[in-house]
Amino acid sequence: MIGRSCVIGAPCVIGPSCVIGSSCVIGRSCVIGAPCVIGPSCVIGSSCVIGRSCVIGASCVIGPSCVIGSSCVIGPSCVIGSSCVIGRSCVIGASCVIGPSCVIGPSCVIGASAAATPPVRAIPSTTNPRRTPSDREFISIMAWCQIVLVPPIP
Repeated sequence: MIGRSCVIGAPCVIGPSCVIGSSCVIGRSCVIGAPCVIGPSCVIGSSCVIGRSCVIGASCVIGPSCVIGSSCVIGPSCVIGSSCVIGRSCVIGASCVIGPSCVIGPSCVIGASAAATPPVRAIPSTTNPRRTPSDREFISIMAWCQIVLVPPIP
Protein backbone atom coordinates (compact mmCIF):
# COMPACT_ATOMS: atom_id res chain seq x y z
CA MET A 1 0.00 0.00 0.00
CA ILE A 2 1.38 3.38 -0.98
CA GLY A 3 0.14 6.44 0.91
CA ARG A 4 -1.12 9.72 -0.44
CA SER A 5 1.19 12.29 -2.02
CA CYS A 6 4.14 9.92 -2.42
CA VAL A 7 6.71 10.48 -5.15
CA ILE A 8 8.46 7.33 -6.36
CA GLY A 9 11.22 7.48 -8.98
CA ALA A 10 11.40 5.04 -11.85
CA PRO A 11 12.42 2.26 -12.10
CA CYS A 12 11.93 1.32 -8.45
CA VAL A 13 11.09 -2.19 -7.28
CA ILE A 14 8.78 -2.27 -4.28
CA GLY A 15 7.98 -5.72 -2.91
CA PRO A 16 4.45 -6.96 -2.35
CA SER A 17 2.81 -6.19 1.00
CA CYS A 18 5.03 -3.13 1.58
CA VAL A 19 3.43 -0.19 3.36
CA ILE A 20 4.72 3.24 2.43
CA GLY A 21 3.35 6.13 4.46
CA SER A 22 1.97 9.34 3.05
CA SER A 23 4.18 12.10 1.66
CA CYS A 24 7.25 9.88 1.15
CA VAL A 25 9.82 10.55 -1.56
CA ILE A 26 11.70 7.54 -2.93
CA GLY A 27 14.48 8.22 -5.44
CA ARG A 28 15.19 6.46 -8.73
CA SER A 29 16.32 2.84 -8.98
CA CYS A 30 15.55 1.83 -5.37
CA VAL A 31 14.74 -1.72 -4.31
CA ILE A 32 12.53 -2.24 -1.25
CA GLY A 33 12.01 -5.82 -0.05
CA ALA A 34 8.71 -7.22 1.17
CA PRO A 35 7.02 -6.70 3.58
CA CYS A 36 8.72 -3.43 4.63
CA VAL A 37 7.00 -0.58 6.43
CA ILE A 38 8.17 2.95 5.70
CA GLY A 39 6.64 5.67 7.86
CA PRO A 40 5.16 8.92 6.59
CA SER A 41 7.29 11.81 5.35
CA CYS A 42 10.42 9.75 4.72
CA VAL A 43 12.95 10.59 2.02
CA ILE A 44 14.95 7.74 0.50
CA GLY A 45 17.70 8.68 -1.94
CA SER A 46 18.22 7.08 -5.32
CA SER A 47 19.82 3.65 -5.78
CA CYS A 48 19.09 2.48 -2.22
CA VAL A 49 18.47 -1.17 -1.37
CA ILE A 50 16.30 -1.93 1.65
CA GLY A 51 16.11 -5.60 2.64
CA ARG A 52 13.08 -7.67 3.58
CA SER A 53 10.99 -7.00 6.68
CA CYS A 54 12.48 -3.61 7.59
CA VAL A 55 10.64 -0.93 9.53
CA ILE A 56 11.64 2.68 8.96
CA GLY A 57 10.05 5.27 11.25
CA ALA A 58 8.41 8.53 10.25
CA SER A 59 10.41 11.48 8.91
CA CYS A 60 13.63 9.57 8.24
CA VAL A 61 16.10 10.68 5.58
CA ILE A 62 18.23 8.00 3.92
CA GLY A 63 20.91 9.25 1.53
CA PRO A 64 21.53 7.83 -1.93
CA SER A 65 23.26 4.48 -2.54
CA CYS A 66 22.63 3.08 0.95
CA VAL A 67 22.19 -0.64 1.61
CA ILE A 68 20.06 -1.67 4.58
CA GLY A 69 19.97 -5.37 5.45
CA SER A 70 16.85 -7.38 6.18
CA SER A 71 14.90 -7.15 9.46
CA CYS A 72 16.29 -3.74 10.47
CA VAL A 73 14.37 -1.24 12.58
CA ILE A 74 15.17 2.43 12.14
CA GLY A 75 13.48 4.80 14.57
CA PRO A 76 11.72 7.99 13.58
CA SER A 77 13.59 11.16 12.55
CA CYS A 78 16.89 9.42 11.72
CA VAL A 79 19.30 10.74 9.12
CA ILE A 80 21.53 8.24 7.31
CA GLY A 81 24.18 9.67 5.01
CA SER A 82 24.95 8.51 1.49
CA SER A 83 26.64 5.19 0.71
CA CYS A 84 26.09 3.68 4.18
CA VAL A 85 25.85 -0.07 4.72
CA ILE A 86 23.71 -1.30 7.60
CA GLY A 87 23.80 -5.04 8.27
CA ARG A 88 20.80 -7.28 8.86
CA SER A 89 18.83 -7.19 12.12
CA CYS A 90 20.15 -3.81 13.30
CA VAL A 91 18.19 -1.46 15.52
CA ILE A 92 18.82 2.25 15.18
CA GLY A 93 17.11 4.43 17.79
CA ALA A 94 15.07 7.54 17.17
CA SER A 95 16.78 10.74 16.00
CA CYS A 96 20.13 9.10 15.20
CA VAL A 97 22.51 10.61 12.69
CA ILE A 98 24.79 8.29 10.72
CA GLY A 99 27.32 10.05 8.54
CA PRO A 100 28.11 9.13 4.94
CA SER A 101 29.96 5.90 4.09
CA CYS A 102 29.54 4.34 7.57
CA VAL A 103 29.39 0.56 7.86
CA ILE A 104 27.27 -0.90 10.64
CA GLY A 105 27.62 -4.68 10.99
CA PRO A 106 24.77 -7.14 11.51
CA SER A 107 22.79 -7.18 14.78
CA CYS A 108 24.15 -3.84 16.05
CA VAL A 109 22.06 -1.59 18.27
CA ILE A 110 22.58 2.17 18.19
CA GLY A 111 20.81 4.11 20.93
CA ALA A 112 18.47 7.02 20.41
CA SER A 113 20.00 10.40 19.52
CA ALA A 114 23.45 8.89 18.82
CA ALA A 115 25.68 10.14 16.04
CA ALA A 116 28.11 8.04 14.02
CA THR A 117 30.64 9.80 11.84
CA PRO A 118 32.98 8.30 9.25
CA PRO A 119 35.05 6.21 9.33
CA VAL A 120 32.79 4.11 11.57
CA ARG A 121 32.90 0.35 11.15
CA ALA A 122 30.71 -0.85 14.00
CA ILE A 123 30.50 -4.57 14.62
CA PRO A 124 28.43 -6.48 17.17
CA SER A 125 30.05 -7.60 20.37
CA THR A 126 31.43 -11.13 20.45
CA THR A 127 31.68 -11.17 24.24
CA ASN A 128 29.32 -13.03 26.53
CA PRO A 129 25.92 -11.26 26.12
CA ARG A 130 25.04 -11.98 29.76
CA ARG A 131 28.08 -10.10 31.05
CA THR A 132 27.82 -6.32 31.41
CA PRO A 133 30.94 -4.54 30.13
CA SER A 134 32.94 -2.57 32.65
CA ASP A 135 33.02 1.23 32.43
CA ARG A 136 36.51 1.08 30.90
CA GLU A 137 35.39 -1.42 28.22
CA PHE A 138 32.28 0.65 27.46
CA ILE A 139 34.30 3.85 27.01
CA SER A 140 36.77 1.96 24.81
CA ILE A 141 33.94 0.62 22.63
CA MET A 142 32.39 4.10 22.31
CA ALA A 143 35.74 5.65 21.34
CA TRP A 144 36.49 2.93 18.79
CA CYS A 145 33.10 3.24 17.11
CA GLN A 146 33.05 7.04 17.29
CA ILE A 147 29.43 6.87 18.37
CA VAL A 148 28.56 9.71 20.71
CA LEU A 149 25.38 10.92 22.31
CA VAL A 150 23.94 14.13 20.93
CA PRO A 151 21.58 16.15 23.14
CA PRO A 152 18.03 16.34 21.80
CA ILE A 153 17.17 19.44 19.84
CA PRO A 154 14.79 21.60 21.90
